[in-house]
Amino acid sequence: MWLNRAAFANPAVGTIGNLTPGTARGPGSFNIDAGLSRIFRINEAQRVEFRAEATNILNHTNFLNPSGALNSANFGRPQSSAPARVFQFALKYVF
Repeated sequence: MWLNRAAFANPAVGTIGNLTPGTARGPGSFNIDAGLSRIFRINEAQRVEFRAEATNILNHTNFLNPSGALNSANFGRPQSSAPARVFQFALKYVF
């Protein structure tokens, strides 16, 4: 649990609370992306380009911000995470 429910209270009806933006912060994130490319020449006018890319290459779990609804049973708990490792490949023929 990232947030303590006892530290917060709902404001009175018709009023705005006094919690400033950025007071409650979620978990940090750690992400490494990588990309490699290679050009293969067929002749002077033609070539093939190969590219490989990976996002979140270490497959580290990055939780998104926790629920901020005070009346929710999930208050202060992250409900989702950022996408896992993704590989993408591309092949381009240039003439």
